[in-house]
Amino acid sequence: MIVRYEDGKWINNIGVYFEILREINDDTNKLLRLNPNYNNKIEVLFFDVAVNLARIFPIRRKKIDYSQGILKLEKYFEFLRRDYHEIFKKYKKEVITINDMRDKFEHVPHIIRWREYIGDKKYKKMIFINDEYNLAIIEGNKKEIEIKKNNKEYLEWEIDTDMLIKIVISLDETFLKIQSKLYSYFEGKTEALNHPYIKNILDIDIDEYIKQFN
Repeated sequence: MIVRYEDGKWINNIGVYFEILREINDDTNKLLRLNPNYNNKIEVLFFDVAVNLARIFPIRRKKIDYSQGILKLEKYFEFLRRDYHEIFKKYKKEVITINDMRDKFEHVPHIIRWREYIGDKKYKKMIFINDEYNLAIIEGNKKEIEIKKNNKEYLEWEIDTDMLIKIVISLDETFLKIQSKLYSYFEGKTEALNHPYIKNILDIDIDEYIKQFN
């Protein structure tokens, strides 16, 4: 399979992001299907979703980092910066909260604890707490808690699964456009469309993922 050098810069690099997108969709579905009573997979499964969101939607200092990840390829997709800007504008609070949780879980995973679900089986709020400052199990740390609050550190993370689903669907819709561009590039070229790398990207049924969430 031979492509123009300039086109190869985006064609040869987008595959990994489609794999990340696949994992985000699969893990989000698993998270929503978990029993609303405590399951020891909840924290780690949510961490997997959060890590992959950071890999596909890079955030730095509470802003989109346009110099990282797939956004380094934005010049090849006229819609990419605009779509990411719109997603961030709509779900800024949720994206920043998820990113903060990911950061804490990456460096001090023992402090992140699931506390409860609020809502029905599909649309609910997931409450996670910083167990180092959990007054239900630790006494005498009110002063430290006030310091943390004054420093605007999270003592609790609330994840609205409805918003999480909307973020994932928004990313799915953007990647549908990339998928369409890839197909159009090789349209009519059977050998290229059957190449394992290209076929793997085009065979991801993003529409089906979106339907599962609706």
